[in-house]
Amino acid sequence: MATVNDVLTQVLDLSDREFFNLTDDVLTARELSLLDLDFIGIAVNAPAVVDILAQEKAPLVLATRFDGERDWRYPLRDNCILAATDLSTGEVYFVSALKSEKELESRGGRYPESPEPRPDPDSLAGIGVQLAEIDMNARLPFSDNRAWAVNILYFDWPSNTVNLSVSAPPVETETDTARQAGAHPLPADAPGLPSYLDQSQTPNLGPQDRLVFSMDNPSNNPGLLVFRGAFRVKMKAFYRPDSPVKLRDQGAEHQQVAGVPLTLVILKQGEITPLQLDMQIPIYQSNNPSGAVDGQAITGFFAIDARQQATFALGSGHYAAYFYLDGRAFGPVVFSV
Repeated sequence: MATVNDVLTQVLDLSDREFFNLTDDVLTARELSLLDLDFIGIAVNAPAVVDILAQEKAPLVLATRFDGERDWRYPLRDNCILAATDLSTGEVYFVSALKSEKELESRGGRYPESPEPRPDPDSLAGIGVQLAEIDMNARLPFSDNRAWAVNILYFDWPSNTVNLSVSAPPVETETDTARQAGAHPLPADAPGLPSYLDQSQTPNLGPQDRLVFSMDNPSNNPGLLVFRGAFRVKMKAFYRPDSPVKLRDQGAEHQQVAGVPLTLVILKQGEITPLQLDMQIPIYQSNNPSGAVDGQAITGFFAIDARQQATFALGSGHYAAYFYLDGRAFGPVVFSV
């Protein structure tokens, strides 16, 4: 079975000149190469450096190979999300990867929950491929000279992540007050949620893990959507609070040494507008005795009820949940309501 790396080296190994001058002939030839690979999944690639003023676009090339069953259950255009993290702030953006603004406005980003009639067995067993060029500059708020991490979420298929440096005209934006707070959401003083302590139900963070999480079964807790996790990330200067912060969590006081941006995103099958919850997870001195030194690993924990923090209207359907930390996607956990 071919891997994502095989796709990157044999199909998406484009030069900068090719990235910025893609033609249908080039894409078609690469699709044929992808068809010959024994690969099921999705991969992306992009130039490492993009100058919007000089090149006017920021190309990302998507390559996916799938069977007819997946194409029927998860049509690519209706289930393909472009995710991008501004690495200077930790802010994450989610937009449709393939739908135009006009298409989204006409349907409000939503599509029929029931699929088309099930095709015949031969069609379901068939293999399809697609290569597509996505102009990220037309979909993302690139500004100034910043580093970005981008990937694609094709429902429960996350692609690899590509890092790129983007030079673009400056854009004035409002200050993100939530991310500058000591913690968002604030921990519960009395026993309850949210909490940022290592608890008995917290998943075990292995030596090589960056983030692990679990979700309580929604059917066991109607009305709740509880996620528990642990993560390890290198300390960055913008994680550090402007002044010393002490928080009460589960009835005790804790010294906060950092605040790490963490984003939960929940995709629903057939809907192109995901549910998003941006958080700033407080890192406690008690979990990091040596403190928080730039470049060194710090460890954090979380237990949150997403429905308590955001208006998550989860109707009946199939969902895939991911967490984004420092530009990387973790997950998914797939569940139904």
